[in-house]
Amino acid sequence: MNLQPLYDVQRNVDLVIARNTRSDINELENIHKRVIAFKVEVAEFANEISFFKYWKQSHEMDKAKTLEELADCMAFLLSIGISRQFDRKVLEINPHEYKKVPILYLFNYLFKNELNTKDYWQAAFENLICIGLKLGLSIAEMEVAYYTKSGVNIERQKARY
Repeated sequence: MNLQPLYDVQRNVDLVIARNTRSDINELENIHKRVIAFKVEVAEFANEISFFKYWKQSHEMDKAKTLEELADCMAFLLSIGISRQFDRKVLEINPHEYKKVPILYLFNYLFKNELNTKDYWQAAFENLICIGLKLGLSIAEMEVAYYTKSGVNIERQKARY
């Protein structure tokens, strides 16, 4: 998966957000807030697909909602990567090396990962995309969902969300 076009879109989203919010916020503090936001989005993604709800009989996946939650995760990961300048080092990811890892372990890794090094960040992105693949989503579908959600996020900022 080529990340360059995704970085380009996320840089624009981040720029629009920066223009609409306080510019006096400490960048390191902002990164930590993005890491928390990413983990919240991962929890929302997990809740949407409800794989961990062993007590639940029905586990039907709403593909549109699943893609939207995944796109939110991608947005925060990309924003963190750009802020930490990983976008200069990680131009492509290969989620296929995690294909034998159960979804439960992939999610646990995402929750535990501090995203504080290039390697940790890259592994998180690969784990996230691998989850999507395991759910039967294609990389193209995930990319389209990300681009669509980025457009929504820009429109929200214009409306002073």
